[in-house]
Amino acid sequence: MDRVVKKFGGTSLRTEKRINLAVDEVAEDLEAGNAVVSVVSAMGTDGDPYATDTLIGLMEEVSSEVDPLKKDLIMSCGEVISASLFSHYLDSVGYDSIPMTGHQAGIFTDRGFGDARIVGVDPSRMENYLNQKRPVVLAGFQGRTIEGEITTLGRGGSDTTALRVGGSVGAELVEIYTDVPGVAVVNPELVENPPFFSSVPRDALLFMAKNGAAVIHPRAVAAAAEYDVPFSIKCSWVDGEETAVNSEPSSEDTPLGIAVLDGCSMVELSCSELESISESVPKSGTIRIDKNDGTSFLLSKEAEFDPAGHDARHVSLVTAVPTLSTEASEITDRIVGAVEGEIYLEKKVSSSGVQFVVEPGEVERVVRVIYDLFY
Repeated sequence: MDRVVKKFGGTSLRTEKRINLAVDEVAEDLEAGNAVVSVVSAMGTDGDPYATDTLIGLMEEVSSEVDPLKKDLIMSCGEVISASLFSHYLDSVGYDSIPMTGHQAGIFTDRGFGDARIVGVDPSRMENYLNQKRPVVLAGFQGRTIEGEITTLGRGGSDTTALRVGGSVGAELVEIYTDVPGVAVVNPELVENPPFFSSVPRDALLFMAKNGAAVIHPRAVAAAAEYDVPFSIKCSWVDGEETAVNSEPSSEDTPLGIAVLDGCSMVELSCSELESISESVPKSGTIRIDKNDGTSFLLSKEAEFDPAGHDARHVSLVTAVPTLSTEASEITDRIVGAVEGEIYLEKKVSSSGVQFVVEPGEVERVVRVIYDLFY
């Protein structure tokens, strides 16, 4: 008996038809004799009755200043509703399922309300039900502090839940169901009808996710790496397509991924200036580009990072990530040679890929140059 974790996002649960498709996906594994944990997000999107943003709106109608502890409590309700309802759907077709909150499932976090980090998972209660061959339906996006307070995990929290739980219960596979049939090589809003990866290396996807690829949160990919859990990204209403994420390189027809991070700030600093403000630099989400003349550029998504006496320049970051390990250096060289110096402000080349700092208005141009080299 294999153990499988399936995560269904809000759009996968938005209508009765889609809920039934999700139930069918779970039933297929159960009929094959597998033990299944389904991690569910709040149903729908902003404006739908039980969506997270709708629940937040109820609080903000009273006052825009909401206590973080109370806000997390109401934010967790959407997933609890989803778990209860999805479990009821499974019961109605003959599967004796058990719904669980993050608290009940033993998901422990720090006290970072609204953006908490998982610090540990006690899977014993889930293990007990799985050993009884009862499917578990888990409310994603949430956990508890050691004191028993309810916390939420921030953007991508249900994906992170699924992969941390997958690692904790020893799942052979985690499947992330979303509204797209996998990972596109570039945002379809920038390039029409781009191909999707059939497989992509986990390290490459992590670098893409950290630099703007929105299909999955980097914390979720990092959780998969920590537990060495293979996972896939797919859509329940698109048959036969998915992106497998593991340690293997991509196929030769998808040798590269492109990510874009908008809304960045960049400042130029001397060595002494950099040293003097090092404590205030965000520990994550900051890119440092060192120049031959001794100066450095710091690029950060954090708008509040603006050292005194330096004007922050508003820029975007285009990141090209090779996904064929044997040809990575050749791919990198081709990209550097093709992107002309006058269309970017700075560049950084590393073992993970090539990054170009550009004016926001040049993003599509740079993306197109890189994309046309390989696709």
